[in-house]
Amino acid sequence: MRHDVPALDRRTLERLVQQIAAGGSQGVSRHSPLLAASLPDGGRVQVVMPPATRGDIAVTIRRQAVRDTKLADCAAAGLFDDVRVGPYDARAAADAALAALLDRRDWEGFLMLAVRQRRKIIVPGGSSTGKTTFLNALLRQVPHDERIVAIEDTA
Repeated sequence: MRHDVPALDRRTLERLVQQIAAGGSQGVSRHSPLLAASLPDGGRVQVVMPPATRGDIAVTIRRQAVRDTKLADCAAAGLFDDVRVGPYDARAAADAALAALLDRRDWEGFLMLAVRQRRKIIVPGGSSTGKTTFLNALLRQVPHDERIVAIEDTA
């Protein structure tokens, strides 16, 4: 969500960016106009300054979610409303159980069973689309003695 803050003049914004950079033992300047930093509350900040931008300083602040989201919350929020299922082959009994849940459009049950069956789950999406929130909801289904591997492209 974009917010323009007219009262925040360029000089004040530059000082704010310098403080954020210093807090993370980083620097930001015309020679190094990009900054990725963490805030004390867990939020993340991305800054792009000239000459990497045309004129203005761009600051993006992403707050850390404090809500403990469950798969049922994802469903209630409409996350699964537009799910489209492609062709699948349910030859094995385990696959048949998953297929039955797909046929009933029981997304929560499908995901819970897929996690219990240790299926590979890929969660793609752009910035701020809820990938981490959804993954945290999925992780609630993983037994505590299981090992998790997460691969993330941060570029």
